[in-house]
Amino acid sequence: MRHLHCEFKKVKNQGFGDYSILARRGASFIKAQLSLSPSKHYGQDYTMVYKSIISRSLLLVGILFTAHALTTSAFGAQFLGGPSIRVNPNTSIEFEWITDVAWYGKVEIFSSPDGTPASLVATKKSEDILGATIALAQQTVTMNVVSVITPDTTFYFRVTAWDPTGSTGDLIMPAPLPPFFTGAQAIANVRTDSVTTTGATVSWQSNVIGFGKVTFGTPTQTVQDAFNITDHAIDLTGLTPGTAYQFIISNKHAIDGDDLVTATGQLTTAQPVTDVVFTQPQAEPRVIQKGLSSLVSIKALSHGIPVAGVLVTFAIDPSSEGGGTLSSGQAVTDFNGVASVQFTPSVSGVVRVNISASNATNSPFKIPVVVR
Repeated sequence: MRHLHCEFKKVKNQGFGDYSILARRGASFIKAQLSLSPSKHYGQDYTMVYKSIISRSLLLVGILFTAHALTTSAFGAQFLGGPSIRVNPNTSIEFEWITDVAWYGKVEIFSSPDGTPASLVATKKSEDILGATIALAQQTVTMNVVSVITPDTTFYFRVTAWDPTGSTGDLIMPAPLPPFFTGAQAIANVRTDSVTTTGATVSWQSNVIGFGKVTFGTPTQTVQDAFNITDHAIDLTGLTPGTAYQFIISNKHAIDGDDLVTATGQLTTAQPVTDVVFTQPQAEPRVIQKGLSSLVSIKALSHGIPVAGVLVTFAIDPSSEGGGTLSSGQAVTDFNGVASVQFTPSVSGVVRVNISASNATNSPFKIPVVVR
């Protein structure tokens, strides 16, 4: 049987006026307010005033708790936090969860995520120090890594909460069940994808469930999700173009908020894309003999201003009458906007060098070299 505790608090005036009522039964709360005005029946008899408050309050609280009980019976309980785990590597695992009402609870360990009876490894109820099952809204169950719960092993867990009165269906975590690893907690496969001038997506995998969190930048910024899972992908926005960022990723305890496992990484945002025009094509010398070489170059301009950092691709046109080799297939424009490669001829005739860049409006561009 649960005891009902009521607290009455004067809101204003003395004796008469507004009163707030706070009632608690188990983990459930009811708060209400009533007004009491002087009348010919009470006069200034405060004893009668308080008796009236108590009788009216208990009636109101009884009505409210009846409605609350009917609602709970109709819809059952729900998880408000977790279930979360904290692993002391190869020693113990702490399971924690919060429900919206005080119910009994237990943790079951399985060898497979489907949670079938055949894969059941261990079970433990939430109990007090005397071994009696206890009903609480926030439950913690600790299981040791011994015997069937072996070290450095992946298992799966299920939390079940049930009504002490037996009037409502159980609250059970659905399959597939979340995993946990009894050994060291770790993060792997850290990746940065979809990198743009102002954003990127950071993803990773872990062996412990928790909310995903990324901390980065100066001043420090934090982005996190609300998915209590092992693997995460989080978008970073508002970054500065062409800037290197160091970041820390973590899986965060869904109830306590502390980092369960962390890892570091870095990314560099893309440079802004500027449209350029190829100008001043050069082949120096333009006419060469076999055994010599020619410097083939191009200049990239934007509104007449040289643009550095443009990635330029050089390739010999396969339809050329002559032939030869290039020292490199790519070059980046310098602070003068110039990119160049060496051409070494091998076959007489006209050799056309194709030059292109993704942001060049007159790409591809051709530079002919005559091989004697």
